[in-house]
Amino acid sequence: MAVPVVFMDSCDHLLAASAAPGKWVGSTGGVSAITTNTRFGVGRAYQTCFDIKHQQITPNVSAWIVSFAFKPTGYNLRVAALTLGGTVKLALHFTGSGHLSLIRGTTTIATGTERLRQGVWVHVEWATLLDSIIGTSEVRLNGGQVDIGFGRGDTSNGAGEVAREAALGHNASGAHEYDDVMVRAGASFTGSDFLGDLQVKAYYPTADGNWTLWVPLGGGSHFSEVDESQNDDDTTHVQTGTVGNSDSFAFENLDAGSAILAVQAAVRSRDLTGSSTVIEFMRIGGVDFLGTATAGATTYLGGVEVWENSPATGIDWTEAEFNGAEVGIRKTV
Repeated sequence: MAVPVVFMDSCDHLLAASAAPGKWVGSTGGVSAITTNTRFGVGRAYQTCFDIKHQQITPNVSAWIVSFAFKPTGYNLRVAALTLGGTVKLALHFTGSGHLSLIRGTTTIATGTERLRQGVWVHVEWATLLDSIIGTSEVRLNGGQVDIGFGRGDTSNGAGEVAREAALGHNASGAHEYDDVMVRAGASFTGSDFLGDLQVKAYYPTADGNWTLWVPLGGGSHFSEVDESQNDDDTTHVQTGTVGNSDSFAFENLDAGSAILAVQAAVRSRDLTGSSTVIEFMRIGGVDFLGTATAGATTYLGGVEVWENSPATGIDWTEAEFNGAEVGIRKTV
């Protein structure tokens, strides 16, 4: 894809009402509730999001495409934003009249034509080029309907025509619900970069893989210590103190006939000393393809690694390749 995928979330991994999970950074709060009333009737969704930002793994860039499903549950609340540190560069709001609007600073620069209903899921695909003169921003609903089209104007609040994070939620009372989040970021975008409505699906470990060098807490299978859909931190886990040790896991098969836009490995880990690093990897055909190292911390943090194409072939994933792959974690420091 011309605009690379940098982050995805199926919104299934939060155990209970708490601060934002490890994959997100909460600036004024977090995910304060969850719901099982999801868009497709399975898994979970995030509810009552207070300005959560995806982990800051993205360099400062100008072009962003943020797609997500959301269920509006309160008027006059921010839905999403592009931010640079503490500055909101451009925001998408749900107005008192039930429309979406683009807000730069305190100025509304465009308002959508479609009136959305509270309590009804809608898929949003929001593409923006941040620029003070030739900025553009377009919002499409449910796979194609153009709701907002803003072209050639100021889409960047203040100095620095770039953003570093995509944020969901608001910084006031009230709630929206979110599911199927994908964040893409790059230098530019065109109309062909819109993907339409999509689902972000979580798949879980089902068996031990090739590598079993970490120690399972219960002394039995390794995968059973890390296969929970909602994280339980120290309750079940695998651990190691040896640099170079790896654990890998086989996963559920892909839903038959599904097209794969990207595969993301998500690992939640902590380090008792705060000085270790771990790295996620994809194992295909007996070869380990390493991702990017994640620095350790004494509290649990979530690390993600995205492969848009198969690391073994450099082209689109196939169903057979996905089904035969393993995801693993290696201690590197």
